[in-house]
Amino acid sequence: TFTPTVADNFLSLACLTVSGREHRLPLKLIGQGIGPKAAFSYSNVDVHEVFLTSVRRYELHLENLGDIKCEYELQKFDSSMGECFHFSPNKGTLEVEENH
Repeated sequence: TFTPTVADNFLSLACLTVSGREHRLPLKLIGQGIGPKAAFSYSNVDVHEVFLTSVRRYELHLENLGDIKCEYELQKFDSSMGECFHFSPNKGTLEVEENH
């Protein structure tokens, strides 16, 4: 069974004993861990018209769709409007099938 806990490439060498053969045969095992898979509950949020002094609240959920836990940290937007958006929590850990 191959169940990696991190996103990485894996290589292992096994030796097979085959009846009727004097020497064992090498078997190279290669696998790739795909890492966590997280996604927001919406791919698009239309905020319509927003006035400069208005406050609107939208609720999105970050869901772990993968087979291993997912650690996340949202980065600040590097723009003049970046300070206008706030996410809570902005970092954390999602277990398999969990959402925040």
